[in-house]
Amino acid sequence: HRVDDEHNGQFGTDCSACHTSNNWDDATFDHNLSAFKLDGAHTQVRCEQCHQNGVFKGAPSTCISCHADPAFHAGAFGADCASCHNTSNWNQARFDFAHPEPSVGEGGSGITHGGATCRQCHPSTVQQAACTACHDSNNPGDGGDD
Repeated sequence: HRVDDEHNGQFGTDCSACHTSNNWDDATFDHNLSAFKLDGAHTQVRCEQCHQNGVFKGAPSTCISCHADPAFHAGAFGADCASCHNTSNWNQARFDFAHPEPSVGEGGSGITHGGATCRQCHPSTVQQAACTACHDSNNPGDGGDD
């Protein structure tokens, strides 16, 4: 069956590790035994979405290889998506780093924005801030909650 091998020999010659002779198409593969363990939303992705052109071993495993850097980030965070996001709930990002003034959370300049989401202060991109969601103008001293 070597000519029918869709995997191009990437998994060796022991086809029975994933296939049975009773139902060849009902293959099993435990991705958690591979270098890229599937969790969160990745468990629902069809194999072909990541393994294009019959490439299995050595398929790209970085976030950016499948997901483009969103325009909202404007290249500010690099490729370490997991520092803010997780695969279970991508939209509930956390920002646990030093934030430029005005500070987010306690300390810093004494101006706090704890509990604010990124998009409340940065409606279109993280490179620009708009304080008018809570303040009368883009000058935090012009009223509002802070």
